[in-house]
Amino acid sequence: MTKKFCSIAFCFLLLTSCQSNNSPDVSTKDVSTIDTPVEISETETITENDPIETETKQTEVLTELPTEPVIKKNVETNEKHTLIYSAMTNPEKNQIMLESVTIDINAPESIQLEIHSIEIEQMGYDFIVPVTPIFEIDAGGSFFDEPVILSYPHDEDDYSNYYGFFYDSENDTIEMLPFIRKATQTQFYTNHFSNIFIAQMTPEMSQHFQERKDVVTPFQVGSDDFRFVNNGSYAAPNGHCDGQSQAAMWYFKNIRLKNMDDPSTALHQLYDNNLNDFRTPNFWYDDSWLYRFASSVQKDERSGYIFGLLHLDTDIYTEDVDQNDQYVFDAFYLSMLLANRPQLIWIWNSDASTGHALIAYAIKGNRLYVADPNYPGAERYIEFVDGAFKPYGSGANFKEIEARGETTYTEFQFLGEFATIDEHQIETRWREVTSGQLSNEYFPYFAVISETGNVCIQKYKFKIEPIDNTPDEFQFTLFSPSMEKYNLTDATGTEVLSPPFEMINLEPFTYVLEEINEGDNTIGVLIEGKKGLGSTYDWAGFQWLQIYNDTDLLLQADKTSVKPGDTVTLTAKMDSGIDISNQLEWVVEGEVKSIQTTEYEFSSNEIGTFAIEAVLFESNLRKQILIEVTEDPIEPVQEIQESESTKVSGTYSCTFLLSSYLTEPDTNFQDDPWYTAEQKVQMAKESAASLQEAFSERVGIQNVDRNNFRVTVHDDGTCSIGFSDFLGFNMAFYSVGPVPFNGGNVTFDITHNGNQFSGIVQFELADDGVEMWGRVRKSSRDNQYNCYITATYEFEGYKGE
Repeated sequence: MTKKFCSIAFCFLLLTSCQSNNSPDVSTKDVSTIDTPVEISETETITENDPIETETKQTEVLTELPTEPVIKKNVETNEKHTLIYSAMTNPEKNQIMLESVTIDINAPESIQLEIHSIEIEQMGYDFIVPVTPIFEIDAGGSFFDEPVILSYPHDEDDYSNYYGFFYDSENDTIEMLPFIRKATQTQFYTNHFSNIFIAQMTPEMSQHFQERKDVVTPFQVGSDDFRFVNNGSYAAPNGHCDGQSQAAMWYFKNIRLKNMDDPSTALHQLYDNNLNDFRTPNFWYDDSWLYRFASSVQKDERSGYIFGLLHLDTDIYTEDVDQNDQYVFDAFYLSMLLANRPQLIWIWNSDASTGHALIAYAIKGNRLYVADPNYPGAERYIEFVDGAFKPYGSGANFKEIEARGETTYTEFQFLGEFATIDEHQIETRWREVTSGQLSNEYFPYFAVISETGNVCIQKYKFKIEPIDNTPDEFQFTLFSPSMEKYNLTDATGTEVLSPPFEMINLEPFTYVLEEINEGDNTIGVLIEGKKGLGSTYDWAGFQWLQIYNDTDLLLQADKTSVKPGDTVTLTAKMDSGIDISNQLEWVVEGEVKSIQTTEYEFSSNEIGTFAIEAVLFESNLRKQILIEVTEDPIEPVQEIQESESTKVSGTYSCTFLLSSYLTEPDTNFQDDPWYTAEQKVQMAKESAASLQEAFSERVGIQNVDRNNFRVTVHDDGTCSIGFSDFLGFNMAFYSVGPVPFNGGNVTFDITHNGNQFSGIVQFELADDGVEMWGRVRKSSRDNQYNCYITATYEFEGYKGE
């Protein structure tokens, strides 16, 4: 049975970081249907200072294989599959002897292992000659925690290059395995099985091979690498260079190569600001989906054993090792030429015990060109002179480079592509990116809790609390959309605080943002965490908040005309529902009558019109209403005749009274990068209960919305009604109707933009205009609180002639 080898981005090390002193199942799943984003920002050119000597003349980037064909034909095999091994492995180290290859497996559980031998009849690749048949190895799809070692013996004086390959029989392609060359054997490494064979390239063939043209894969920096720098994160404090490199290589092979004609699929420009309405191409902190993607792949691949195997384990690596840079350089040349895809490279500094992962994507002359996660979009290379690599400068992460300068790396290891990486895990992470619900297990979650929701008087008071308990330390910084940092004050407004701000979790501290503009405000919150005994704060999340600064004070009276001695109840509020009771005063005919209450009762025995104001004394917001004390009788309502119906058309000065309010938790939840679905359900329940309790006490609060109600009477006996903006309509663009006029008694039931509206409006002609009153019910979803809210308003209005 031939199994298709399904490859995925590979990192040969790999710890939870790029720093070395910290010491699943792979199947034939089709990834061609993986979601690819369509809304992309314009590609940005990133320029970095390259500390390595570079050419003054731009090197031409080739995107094709050499014009002289190297691959002449496919791999041809015979039809005979000979079973050469079938047994259960032991739950410990196993050594299996094949015809010319020894396989060492260290697995904690027993697995059924079957190996067939398939003879290669003809090889269509220049410069490699098979020295083994294809071993079709079936381990039931097992992905091993520790790498499987395949050893091929050779004489000590045999200077041939031996390379191991995966063979994908379905696509007729091969992929090179990572290796260690020793004096009497070459060892190849993989964490999963497929069709494997070993081939040799003699020194003479190698020399002839190197005299060929440059090899350049379609991968290009500034297009196919990530836009952000490898600063590390809360999940990967020491850097995520291998996660970033693995993720980029996986995306390139499984998505980008299938869509090369579509520039919008280039990784470098994907998901800027998570596809929010505004773009921030020069600001990477808010690209949280992709940044979590890279860190999560880094965190998933915790195979430090491989790194120790290659660099630290003296028994395995340093004993009898006969590998030089020429073998490594040849491996990069051959693998890129055969696969036409980038390869992973690990670089190492023994003195500092630190390493770094890069993507090798081209060889031009004596230069191996690399995409360095610390320098996104920058053309960088490692020189190969006189059979050895020259030192290369970079760092385990970019923060380290900024703090202490570059580290000089002198050891270089070929890591290939996808032999030791769990393909399904990276694919799973990518699907989380495209669905907006990435890596909930590796990053903490914080809620930004405001005392008011929206704001007035140009101040926003809030707290930040963790959703889950965590012993680690955190801080936050606030940004404007122009990437400027905000200062804060404490709740008293007496102490100015500069960013970053300490996050107090046990007893959340109230912060005040003074710099709030009128209307909508967009505020970015960057969360950074210090993990365990770490010394630096690292990226832990980013969220843009939408805050509305309400400057519209609403004032309503339960009636505007009363008899002498009768009482009028006046209510003041902000349109957004902010509690203003401790800031409000009532002024009657210029005299302050009451303070710190949202309701005021007015009564007078004098005939006349009285001006009553509600004033927010901290902001100087004020609103006035006129109350008439009169002995005139109230006329009964008369039906409006068709000949007089056009008098109703026009814009009314209206007053709305909230008469009932119901809040229920929304049930349409989706995960996002900030909250899980379960967290949003719980928050919605709590929000619904809290809002219902708050507004049930406020039923009867009256809202003024002047000159924002329009009715149009048509010739066919129908009319259209435009409601005020706060009910969800914009009368300039949309109105209810047409609905029957019915002599001035209008009923309606309509859905618009996800909101349900129903109600009744009644009109009455007066000597000097038209009076109007009625009721409207609005049911809508509140995205901020994940609730459905149903509010009923009583209203009345007037339009003069």
